[in-house]
Amino acid sequence: MPRTFLPTSPHFVLPARLIRYTRVGFISVGTVMIAYSLVLLVQRKIHLGTLLPLAIGAALTGHGIYWQRLQNWLRQHPTWRRLWQGVWLGFGVWLVSFIGFCVLLNQHLHHTPATDTARAIVVLGSGFKNGQPTPTLALRLDRAAQLANQAPNALIVLTGGFGIGKTQSEAEVMANYLHARYGIAARRMALETKSTSTALNIANSLPILRAHGIAPTDPVVVVTSDFHTLRAQKIARRQGLAHVTMADAPTPPLMRPAVWLREYFAFISGWVLGEF
Repeated sequence: MPRTFLPTSPHFVLPARLIRYTRVGFISVGTVMIAYSLVLLVQRKIHLGTLLPLAIGAALTGHGIYWQRLQNWLRQHPTWRRLWQGVWLGFGVWLVSFIGFCVLLNQHLHHTPATDTARAIVVLGSGFKNGQPTPTLALRLDRAAQLANQAPNALIVLTGGFGIGKTQSEAEVMANYLHARYGIAARRMALETKSTSTALNIANSLPILRAHGIAPTDPVVVVTSDFHTLRAQKIARRQGLAHVTMADAPTPPLMRPAVWLREYFAFISGWVLGEF
């Protein structure tokens, strides 16, 4: 019977059949993660949500393929074996925390915004290419157009600045989309063209709201993607929007695992940086 050691115990022996199933599982899961990441990377979706699954997938696949060789090497190097156990322990703690975040985020989805009293609808940007919104941003704008019909007197604030090498702001692209697709008049829209992050989206929108006679204490609806609502709401309230409600747009199915993973780290970063 082949002998192997669990990552958390150098003396535990696994049965041969369980070893085989574990190796197959590692290789299968790892291959799926690699393929998923490559599909998104080919589409130039390059961020932590696509790169980390690629790295984890490669590690799992390599572990499954070279299982026995790795176990033999760890037996001969006790210091590295303890480090290996620490890596697995850290990965387990991280995985539990990520699952917990997903549960929390899932409980925060499917908001019902108070459009009957809303003075303004603030739409957060999410990127554009060749003068057109990304699929994620288009879904946010579609949601905003729906709300604009329900609140015909609400000001629509479109947020998004100039990216690197861009000659057109994201807010302009958003305004063009809403006008061309839904016939929303330019006089209903106000453009915030300087921001490059969620915190700046909201901070730079406050002077625009005040210029239109809308106070931070007035009802405001913020439109963003479903995975983004938890962090965006916390940032908005931290910046003084006392009666903000969220309107969540769906995320393209292929993008969901990647953006939820990226949002996990963005949420931690926002907390560390004091954004909320």
